[in-house]
Formats: sequence, C-alpha cells, structure tokens
Amino acid sequence: MSLRTKLLERYQDLHRVNGWPAWAFQVVPPTPLVGQDYVRGEGLLVYGSAENLSKGRVKVAAAEKWERHREHLEQWKREGAAGFPHMHCKPIQDGGLLVAAAFVLSISGRPVNRSRAAFIEAIAVGNVGKFAIAAHPNKDYAGNGLKLADSVPFLQADLELLQPSILFLPKSAWGGIGNELRPYLKGTRIVAAYQCQPRVINVHLGTNYDGRAHELASQYQDAPWKYWFGDLARSLKRGMWRYLAHVEEAWVRGPSWS
Repeated sequence: MSLRTKLLERYQDLHRVNGWPAWAFQVVPPTPLVGQDYVRGEGLLVYGSAENLSKGRVKVAAAEKWERHREHLEQWKREGAAGFPHMHCKPIQDGGLLVAAAFVLSISGRPVNRSRAAFIEAIAVGNVGKFAIAAHPNKDYAGNGLKLADSVPFLQADLELLQPSILFLPKSAWGGIGNELRPYLKGTRIVAAYQCQPRVINVHLGTNYDGRAHELASQYQDAPWKYWFGDLARSLKRGMWRYLAHVEEAWVRGPSWS
C-alpha cells in the first residue's frame, strides 16, 4: 500500500472519530502532498500554516476533498507548470516556501532538481493547521496551541507514516505543539523558522541578516533554485536572501530527535 493511500485512510479514520472543531469550516482536512519520488525515512516534509478558505473558497475545497493538494499540483502541471502551484497555501503559491525548502536541501548537502515539478515530487508538503478557521478575513493560527491541538493527531500520523529526515515548519507552531510531535520524530532534523511573509522579512527580520544575505546570494548564485526567483511574488523578491539567511540560522540551531 502506498504512503499516499495509507495517509488517506488514516486521515479518514481520524476524522470519522474527531469530526470538525467548532471554530473551523466543515471541510475535510487535506492529506499532505506526498511526492511520487518521496523516500520514507529520507525525505523533506514542509509545512505552511493553514488553508485560507475565505473569499468563497470553501465550496471549492469541499468539492476537492481529501487529496486537493495533489489535484492542484496535477492541474498546475497540465497547464504548463509555470510559476508555482496554488494549493490553498500562500507561501507555496508565492514561491517563497518552496525556494526555502530547496535551500534547506542544498545546505544539507543533497541535490536539488532545477525543475520545480520534479522538486515537489521529491518532497512532501502540507499545512501544520489541518483545518481552516471560519473567519473573514482569514486568520493565521500557527501560533495558537489551543487551535493546533485539533491538528495534532493528523500531524502525528504524517510523521509516523512519512518519517521525514528533515521537518521544516513555522517556528510558532513548533513552540506550541513540539512536545506532542517529538515522540514521532526519529532522528529528524528540525528547521523551525518564521513564516515566509513580507511582513516577517521586512519588519521582524529587518536588516539583521543583510550581511549574511549578501554572502548567500554570492555563494548560491548558480544553485538550481536560484532560477526560480524570477517567479517569486513581487513582495518577496527583494528580501528573499534575507529570509534564507534566517532559515540557515534555524538549520544550524535545529535539533535532531531520536
């Protein structure tokens, strides 16, 4: 049985027992997108925060059901795989999180495919928040441990089945529910970083990382993922190297759990 099928069955079983949180849209939680070339025990698992189902997206997501991340990826491929796929995960759609994920693989010493589609098929991607908060406008809850508690059983299933060697997730989420995830991490390197958002890059990180950012821009000028910068959201292009300097710091400080 494939990892994809195992995850689907586990999600369905968990949801059958737990249902929806009272604060969430009644849309089933999507399984992570597990790349066709993802290797259990060796792969990179990347988490954004949560789906944004405001602005009329609820009916669309409800129709797409459990594997809607995969459906979005396949549609993106059919349409020519330009830019980045839209997966109800803005850091993926904007490109920043995928660039950062490729950078993490580079600093770990692993090869990265220049093809964005091939790269995505080698990793696993999802959201740390498995439910979409029913609010307009959408509200991020990656730092809300009480709301994230409803996602913990699904996250534990992800880790148990995928056994990633690297877990890249929002720093606020790791701070809130890391204790619940640790028993499911076997030799996993944790990269807990701020979310890849313009406000984070321009306000929280400020100019503190600019020196290292310039060094990285020179060091990785020929990296396969460097050629993806042209398709980044305009709001990210200027400060992307600054964010990668922060991610590098998170990599250096990140613990491994066994």
